[in-house]
Amino acid sequence: MDLATLSLIGLGLYFTLLLVFSWWTVRHQDNAGFVIGNRAVGSIPIAASMAGGFRDAVFVSFWIGMAYTFGYAPLVYIFSFFVGTLILIRIAPRVRKIAAERGYVSPAALIRDAIGPLSYRILVGIILLTALVYGGAQLFALGLVVSTVTPLPAAGVVIACAMVVGMYLWVGGYGNVIKTDVIQAVIMACMVIVPFLVPIETEDILAFESIGSMPWIELLALSIAGVVVPMAGADIWQRVLAAKNDQAIRRGMPLGAVLFFILTIGMIFLGLSLRVTAPEGGVDDGIAAVFAFSGLSMPILAGLVVVIFAMGMSTLDTHVYMFSSSMLRDVFKIDIEHNRARYIWLSRLVMATMLLVITVIALQFKGIMQAMMSVSSLYILALPLFVIAACNWLPDQKKWQDSALAAIMLIGIVGYFTLMYLGWFERGFIYTLSPTVLVSLLAAGLVLFVRYRRRQT
Repeated sequence: MDLATLSLIGLGLYFTLLLVFSWWTVRHQDNAGFVIGNRAVGSIPIAASMAGGFRDAVFVSFWIGMAYTFGYAPLVYIFSFFVGTLILIRIAPRVRKIAAERGYVSPAALIRDAIGPLSYRILVGIILLTALVYGGAQLFALGLVVSTVTPLPAAGVVIACAMVVGMYLWVGGYGNVIKTDVIQAVIMACMVIVPFLVPIETEDILAFESIGSMPWIELLALSIAGVVVPMAGADIWQRVLAAKNDQAIRRGMPLGAVLFFILTIGMIFLGLSLRVTAPEGGVDDGIAAVFAFSGLSMPILAGLVVVIFAMGMSTLDTHVYMFSSSMLRDVFKIDIEHNRARYIWLSRLVMATMLLVITVIALQFKGIMQAMMSVSSLYILALPLFVIAACNWLPDQKKWQDSALAAIMLIGIVGYFTLMYLGWFERGFIYTLSPTVLVSLLAAGLVLFVRYRRRQT
């Protein structure tokens, strides 16, 4: 059988498994499970959802191409990612405890109570925009991957993905986000066999000095990003809110980092293999090059298609739910405690509407989708807000402190979109990170100033 047929069979089985599993598990789920997973999410689901959330369909080609060009240089990101995960494990249990006591459903509520309303509103805007953008980018990327490597139509793939995600979110909400992430993680873990299948020159396998082949400024950017990413995303804080206990966090997050490492190593070896199999002249699209030149068997390539879909779908369902949760709780202030059934129906409608909107955009406005992908890293600007709130570094909760932080965030947002508009993001990853670095330094200065004033009084 050809690649298109095998890919279609694999995706059909994958979609069927997601739907059957989600329908079967939802029989024992109550309304609290729909909203926040009953706050009983264990270490395995946390690990699965964490790895899936940080390895998505949008950046697969990016990492393969980076390994093709710079060898093992992407490992710098992995090492710093472990550092960021360790810091997160240190500060997350306090947030989980507060969330359980106060009934938080959206991570923005933490910022509202720990910092103030202005910073809270800015964070809500960041969450809604990045959830919409990142969810849409996953659909677009999945359609693009399939249309690039098989004769399957991109439009059909985009619609099928949106329908499958919509169906299992409709019946199970956040509970099904977590449960299906376990399936996605098992599929993604299959990347562990990639290094044993692809043709690689011995000197490339042992060429660990290639870590230094990347310009130092980009290595610095990768190092910073690895520490920042685990703590900046609202999606990971959503998982903290739903964790069963502190042990689930302390065990699940390191396990998620290991799975993340496996996924990245698989992509690095795919990139290294292209040095052997791809024609001279460079690789423009890592995914397309793998399917065209890797020499892997058709079943393995079809399996790789399913793995890429698991990455994209895991990220897509998380951001769809995040958008719905933040819209209802943080914008419309819908009461959950006294009318949870009404909240669930409204959540279903919001999720379905979001999926419809991003599907239409992905199918009809490809130029807009390309711009949306450039906005996908905006979420890392939220880093100082989450860290300050989690560590309780501004315990006085004074209005001027909230105003100062809000002003700092606005400076970062304006800087981000200015650099994006001027095309500086294309010059190097360091420019994408620079607004976050600026915001973090200014926020750190504010915290130090507040502490200094407290010691003087």
